Amino acid sequence: MISFCVITRFDNFTYRLIASGHIIARTQDTPFANYTQHILHHPAREGPATFRSNPFVSGTGDTNFSAELPAPGLWYTAFPDTVTVGPERNASFEEVGWNSAGLVVSATETIASNNATLEADPMDPNGITEENIPSLILPQATAARQAVQLLGSYIQRYGSGEGFGCMFADAQETWYFESAGGHLWLAQHVPDDAFFVTANQGRFQEADLSDTASVLTSPGLLEFAVAHGLHNASSGTPFNWLRSFIEDTEHDRVYNYPRVAFLQARFVRGDTSAAGPFFPVFQQPAQPLGVLDVMDGLRLHYQGTPHDPYGSQNPREPWRPVAVLRTSQAHVTRLRTDPSLPDPLSIITYICATTPFLAPFVPLYKGLPGDALPAALAGANGTAPDGLSLFWKARRLQALVFQDWRALGPRTTEAIRRWEADVEQRQRPAFEERFMQLWQAGQQQEAMQALVSFTHDMVRQAGQLLDELAVAAAAQQGRNGLPPDGALAPMLWEASLAYLFHGA
Repeated sequence: MISFCVITRFDNFTYRLIASGHIIARTQDTPFANYTQHILHHPAREGPATFRSNPFVSGTGDTNFSAELPAPGLWYTAFPDTVTVGPERNASFEEVGWNSAGLVVSATETIASNNATLEADPMDPNGITEENIPSLILPQATAARQAVQLLGSYIQRYGSGEGFGCMFADAQETWYFESAGGHLWLAQHVPDDAFFVTANQGRFQEADLSDTASVLTSPGLLEFAVAHGLHNASSGTPFNWLRSFIEDTEHDRVYNYPRVAFLQARFVRGDTSAAGPFFPVFQQPAQPLGVLDVMDGLRLHYQGTPHDPYGSQNPREPWRPVAVLRTSQAHVTRLRTDPSLPDPLSIITYICATTPFLAPFVPLYKGLPGDALPAALAGANGTAPDGLSLFWKARRLQALVFQDWRALGPRTTEAIRRWEADVEQRQRPAFEERFMQLWQAGQQQEAMQALVSFTHDMVRQAGQLLDELAVAAAAQQGRNGLPPDGALAPMLWEASLAYLFHGA
């Protein structure tokens, strides 16, 4: 199996809303469109445990990492890859998850170090890699800052096997973490009135390394840069993380720069001509951002411009969009700061099974019990299409839409956006009102049952929407019903290969 760590590519976003909490979001891309994820709940544990990475996932066998996890272990819910886990191995690539303490981890964005950094501080093939991070942090950390420090300690002890960026958030703050070389890292707190966008390239630049309230680093970071000629302290130029450690090539100019430029322009209502790689790091949005704004950001494919590969039906378009067919999952997670909210409502993770420009986001609350997870979000198999999972319902629709994007793509996306808007503006508030009435009346058990029922209804509605859109797409193409599963895989494979946009 191809190493997921090497060839998957991610878009990451963090936002802070001034009044109502903050949002983190990310898409997860896989080699092809048949890679699946599923929801998995890890119960709390009293004793210690051993984490062992899953080389059956990485394929190359070069991530044979293991570490002892202390007792006790927090419960957490996450979305690992749906793969056969090897004997005595853990689930890998738990892309996003939340734990009992209210910490959310989203990992990772693949980033690359420049050659000079790698010569000075080589990667460790048995060190921390992308697949390990949520599985190590979520059972242990109770706050975002602690999560940063914990991951940093793992890198200091074991080294890194690749470059990555990841997000840690709790009710009070969000931190973004970037690694370089084998043992270098820098993390920054996202300011309360700002948003941050990144796309497969290290984004941090100048930072006040003495401001430990907002900036944390690997030990001796500046001294290392100076000692190895990665920063000239006598030049009078401030230390710059990106300039010192991060790879910047011609490929970045088409693969990464456009995504950052367009999303920054969208949220500040500016133009899209900003030149990379030295984009602004943190920016204030033109208006507070909500979850629907962020979902739309994850659907960016340069609509209305000559660089829209789908609208122009140009698989050779050099600009890589945010929205690609091989995205196997996306999330938008909202952490809420209202102290009057009961803990079960404190975190909402909107999960999209597959690529969000042709599939809906479904809200999942922190309080969803581990024994009440929707079956349609579990158990999808990459080689066997089924009629239950949201993953394959979405892929069935996408295989049809890509037969005639111009006729079907925009209207399909709009139908999905309308449903999401109805959920966010009508259905979810109505559920929360009912939940609060029960909770405040002392009927906590009934409130939790209402939460479970709401979740399952959301998943049912999402599946019904995907089925209806697929039937409509098939009819538009003059088909006599939906194509059989045997025809689905070749259709999906062909579209996925045509619009691959591969490589960071």
